[in-house]
Amino acid sequence: MKIRKFMKEDLPAVVDLWNTSLGKDGKEGWYLEENLLSEEKLEKAVKGPNSDPMGIFVACDGKKITGFGKGAVKKYKSYEDEKPGDLPGYLERLIVAPEYRRKGAGTEFLRNIESFVKAEGKDKIEISYYFPAVTGVPVLPKTPEYEFLLKKGYNPLVREIKLRLVFRNFTLRDEIIKTREVLRQEGIEIRYFKKGDKNSFSMLMEKYFPDWWNGFFKTNMEREKPVLIAADGDRIAGFVGPVNVEENRRASFAPGVDPEYRKRGIGRVLVNLWANEVKKMGAEESIIETVADNYSAQHIYFDMGFEKIGEFIGKFEKNIV
Repeated sequence: MKIRKFMKEDLPAVVDLWNTSLGKDGKEGWYLEENLLSEEKLEKAVKGPNSDPMGIFVACDGKKITGFGKGAVKKYKSYEDEKPGDLPGYLERLIVAPEYRRKGAGTEFLRNIESFVKAEGKDKIEISYYFPAVTGVPVLPKTPEYEFLLKKGYNPLVREIKLRLVFRNFTLRDEIIKTREVLRQEGIEIRYFKKGDKNSFSMLMEKYFPDWWNGFFKTNMEREKPVLIAADGDRIAGFVGPVNVEENRRASFAPGVDPEYRKRGIGRVLVNLWANEVKKMGAEESIIETVADNYSAQHIYFDMGFEKIGEFIGKFEKNIV
């Protein structure tokens, strides 16, 4: 078995390898749905603006593709103030066919990918599920791939849980309506974002939620996707959005509250009103993630009907000096 650079002719075989291996590994449910590949999806990943052929590899046994690995170094900005030079390199994908494991292929993939990243001037490599323009894959804890990465020096930093809400089971309760009224009496109005809120909203986002702002909200505000906000006069105290239903009848959201306004029920009211709005728009379910030790957020989500469907590691890092 040898490892060589990926070629466009390998694309169908890599897709088949990836999908077959996930099935043999016993992956199921949300993980399979989220991470199965198509030729179109993989082609987009290998041809992306931050994709370099020098960082993409396959393992071969004769003509048979038995493994695939992809590294990336971000060179193009996702937003104006981003500094790609300050970012680490990334391990985007790595898989070896089950019958070819424990023969050194995974280690050799890592060596090639880490060498590529290091040659690009990076001293750190990450596996990142959320990073914009990088096609990260979540790693499940207590799996062979998780243990493999630990042995190779990768440090798990962010443990997340995956939650699911079925909207037919959701009801906007009287206590949420009452809390909204209490907030209104205190001068805090829950309503939809409007153009006059832009400066205050951007100040809140840039100060406390820069990743969400630069990675999603800024561009989508320009496309006028609706967002619910909590407004204290001209000051934005909290938000949740987008109030939008995808073609698959799913809806997802990102919420946040200014630290000075927390523990007053603003976040709870916002996400419940969001759920009520998207349910009226035809949403059937929502699948979201939250940090495993963010118990305050989890309490709100479980209280409104979300159920835990899985756990994963959202971020690994390794120094490669």
